[in-house]
Formats: sequence, structure tokens, C-alpha cells
Amino acid sequence: MQIELQETGLHEGVITIDISKSDYSESIDKALRHYQKSLNIPGFRVGKAPLGLIKRKLGEGFHKDEILKLVQDKLNDYLDQNEDKFLLNPLIDKIPEGETWDNEPELRFTFKTALRPDIYFNTDWFSDIEIYQVDVADEMIEMELKQVREQYGRLEEVNVFDKDEVGMVSTILSSVDADGKSVEGNINGHRAYISSRYMPNSLLERFHGLEVGESITIDLVEEWNKETFARVAGNGDFTAQDLDDRVSMSIQGVSVLRLASMTPEFFQEIYPSENEPIETEEAFRAVLKDRIMEYYHNEAVKLIQEKVEERLLDKVVLELPLSFIGEWFKKNNPDTDDAELDDFIDSLRWDMIRGELAKTYEVEVRETEVYHGVRSFVLSSFDQNTLASLPKEMIDKQVMDVYKTPRFFNMISGILLFRKSVDAMAVRNLFTPVSVSVGDFVEKKQLLDEERRLRHEAEDRGYDPSRRHHEHPHDHDHDHDHDHDHDHDHDHDHGHHHH
Repeated sequence: MQIELQETGLHEGVITIDISKSDYSESIDKALRHYQKSLNIPGFRVGKAPLGLIKRKLGEGFHKDEILKLVQDKLNDYLDQNEDKFLLNPLIDKIPEGETWDNEPELRFTFKTALRPDIYFNTDWFSDIEIYQVDVADEMIEMELKQVREQYGRLEEVNVFDKDEVGMVSTILSSVDADGKSVEGNINGHRAYISSRYMPNSLLERFHGLEVGESITIDLVEEWNKETFARVAGNGDFTAQDLDDRVSMSIQGVSVLRLASMTPEFFQEIYPSENEPIETEEAFRAVLKDRIMEYYHNEAVKLIQEKVEERLLDKVVLELPLSFIGEWFKKNNPDTDDAELDDFIDSLRWDMIRGELAKTYEVEVRETEVYHGVRSFVLSSFDQNTLASLPKEMIDKQVMDVYKTPRFFNMISGILLFRKSVDAMAVRNLFTPVSVSVGDFVEKKQLLDEERRLRHEAEDRGYDPSRRHHEHPHDHDHDHDHDHDHDHDHDHDHGHHHH
């Protein structure tokens, strides 16, 4: 069996497969013997019917189907061995005439195909794109360290409230009048647990030194805000409308948060995946700083992705075989219009550029990364209240359903692939670094996020049809794994948490 590629035009070609009787005779004989073992022919025991009778039982299409299987297997092998050369799956051009092809000495099959154009990048294209480098000051390390120690700390029961310590107060609430006398109210008898973090400074001063068993009356007009108090103390059991102007709080218990001790066991609990165990506070601070810097670096990379994409689409010269692509698209999507074809071509062009960029910088995305990316995508579609009310099993099932959907899997995989490519470009210093403080970075990020949101809203309304967003799931599969299910006219079964 011979296979040959001949270029016929700009990035177009024809694949020719010549098959002789000696190539397919063995395969047909093997298929007949397979059917001989399973077909029930009247007058013969299973497995004993003559092959000629088996062949007549299977019908004239059997011979042709077996040859088509053989040809398709050969084509698939050829495409897999030369996957970097081809774009999209081939289309059938010509197949031999005749009903059975039985005993034909030579058969020729031709397939039209698109050839992948070369893509070139110039690193100078990106030198004017600024990437922020966040200065992580020692004060931030200490603040972050305190938050981590608080997160892994423990509550200890004490008798006296201390304004200078992070703690929790357990109180019984009741509504009172201006004289401090109890009155009827919807909150009477409600037990509230209030963190000192949420208390106004003036109340911290008043609570300071109070012991378990004592009471304090607060003015929800002058000293606190009713809406805030309801949110902090109500736990959903009452709203601001249920509150009178004054409330008495009888202290039932006081807890103080004791920070986690700086021990090797604590270090291991926070960063269990480190290659070498962390033994000292100095080493732990160094790892913590690295993680914070990694977090802000990743956020900085996300901020410039869109600029890099725009630059690539503007600079890369990519001549596509539009005639073949149009024919291929209409054949696979007969009910679509020209606008959808244009969108497909844009998406295909971006996929090619993004894929070549990843290959240039030797970037790959693992399936576990795609799964976590899909999980983040799914979770972001819920608001916090809905998310908190859903059973974990339901969330996990929905994540897996989306993960197993090819178009979403490809979408998330493509997003991650490009992000990792931009990160690799940043590591190679292709962008202009700009040092900023954490505060400045957060402010700039908020501005850029708002600009992006407004721009995408405008695009969705059709204000800027020249700008296309490529990270959307679409129904036109143009991956390059070559599943090659060509239509013949014969039936055959062939995805560091930063505190």
C-alpha cells in the first residue's frame, strides 16, 4: 500500500492512497474467518460454513467496507505520524467506481487536505508591554504570617475581654429602652457570637475589661450600624428591621485566639509539599515570601494576557487555505451561515497561534490542571450563598460533567496553555518590568478589570465587531487529534491559595 502527499495550492494538498489486491486480500480473509466463527448459517454448525457462503451472506458491501477500513487505518497512521503538517481532518476527494471492488488489482483513493502554514514570532513585538513586579515588603510578610497563624490557631476560653487580642464574645441579646429596661423585641433571647474583628474601635474600648456575666448596652444609631450588626450578630436569624435602637448584650463567654506556634510541625502543615522540611522561622518566612511573590506574578501575567493576544493577532502573518476550510466547515456544519464560518476561522487562527506559541516555549498543560481549571470555572458561576447551600457531591458531579464535555475541556485547556506561555515569556524577560507596591497593583488591577468588563460589554452589544474574544466554547470542533471519521456512502462500524 502506497501513500503520497502532493501539494496542489497555497497550503492545500491531496493525499493519494494506492492499494493492491495483495494489500487487502489478507484483511478480507481474516474478516471472513471472524464472521465464520459467529454467524449462524442454516445447515452448518457455527464455524463450519464455507467462506464463499459467508461472503454471500454478508452481501456485496462487505468487501468494500473492509477495504475502506483498511484505507482509513492507513490514512490515520499517516496523519498521526505527520500531525504537525496537517490542519483539520482531510475530506474525501475520489474513491474507485464500482459496487464491490471485488478482485480489483489496484484501487486508488484521494483525500483533499489542508497543510499547516509556518508561524514565526519576533520577541521584539512584546518589549513595550509592561508587566508589574510587586514589591513584597517585610511588613506584608509579617501581616501574611499573622493571618496564617490566626487561621491555624485555636480559641481559648478566658474570663475577661481584652481589646488588644483577637477574640470572640458569646452574648445573649435583648432590646432595651433609653433607660436600659428590657422591652419586647424580636431579638430577645438570641445568642450571638461576635468577633472582635468586626467591632468598631469605640466599642472595643467599652468592652475592654468586661468579665463573663456582665452586660453592656449599645446604641445602634450612634455606636454601630443596624445593617452591620444584623449581619455580624444575626447569622441570618434577624435583619436590621428587627432591631430597636438599643440592645443589651449579656456576656456569656469570652474566647481569645491563640496564634499557632512557629514550630516545624506548623511549617509542615502549611507547606507539606516542600521538597525539604522547613525547620526554622527564617526558612518559613522565605517560603511564604516566595508564595506571595508567585501569587502576584501570576496575577500580573493574567493582566497582560489580552495585550499579548492582541499583539499576536496583529503581528502574526498567517495565510490560511480558506477554500478548503470553507468546504470543510460547511460539510461538518451544514446548517451554519457565513458569520459562523468567519467566527470559526478566527477561532482556528487563534488556536494555531496559541499552539505554536506553546510549542515555542515548550509549554504543556496536564489533565489535573485542566480539572482544577474547570472546577474554578464551575464554582465561579455560583454566588457564595448558593455555593454554600449545595452538597459537595452535587458540585463534584457538575464539575466532572463539564470536565468531560470536549468543548469546555478544550476551552479551559486553551486558556491555561496560553497563560503558561505568557508566563514563560515573562520568565524570559520579553516584557518591560515595572515595580509597584501592593496597593498600587491592586488599584491598577481594579482599573484594568473594569476597563475589560466595559469593553466586553460593548463587544457583546456589537459596538466593536472587529474585536473577537476567542476564549468561548463553540460547537465547531477543530482539534488536531485526527479522529478521521470520514463519511463514506457505505455503512460500517468503524482543570496556592493566597490568604
